[in-house]
Amino acid sequence: MNTNYKKYISLILLFGMLLALAPQMSALPGGISGATVTSGCMCHGAAPTDDIAITVEGIPEEFMADEVYTLTISFTGGPEATGENHGGFNLKSNYGTFTTTDDSTQILENAAVHTESGNDQRTWTIDWTAPTSDKVSADFVLLVNSVDGDGTSAGDEWNEEKFMVINVVVLVTVKTLNNKRRDNYDRSFSICMGNNLVR
Repeated sequence: MNTNYKKYISLILLFGMLLALAPQMSALPGGISGATVTSGCMCHGAAPTDDIAITVEGIPEEFMADEVYTLTISFTGGPEATGENHGGFNLKSNYGTFTTTDDSTQILENAAVHTESGNDQRTWTIDWTAPTSDKVSADFVLLVNSVDGDGTSAGDEWNEEKFMVINVVVLVTVKTLNNKRRDNYDRSFSICMGNNLVR
């Protein structure tokens, strides 16, 4: 009887330790980053939804090296924010550097995310400094989650937006190459047609 009692207590203690070490699936108002969000905001729903419309203002179509761009991230849709918390975001890029502009955002593992105070809103502003290299393109992945603020993930929704910003030097090079190819094509076409016009 004493041996069974010890086994029972040991199992309860082991189970308690496993629960303490397991990732928390409840609300994380301070934001998360890294491998936890590789597949999206899975704690806020099984899949992204188009019910949430994401907006990013200030992102250039092509960037200048080392230039600082102020980005405003916002979204509409999802559950009505009746509780304390309203939403969150996670923005990462393979190039460039994020910096905060106020206490509603923070940088975790090279990604810009909301803070606990920033969890009470659905619009955030951050700065992105473009990379120094003029031979790269920056790929961005933005996750936003819309929460009802009841402290659980039930009823929450999220969405994902991916976009690329090309360096202006790369863009000029690509356009120049395309123009040269078009020029060569025009010349070949003129010769085939017996046109001796020199271009």
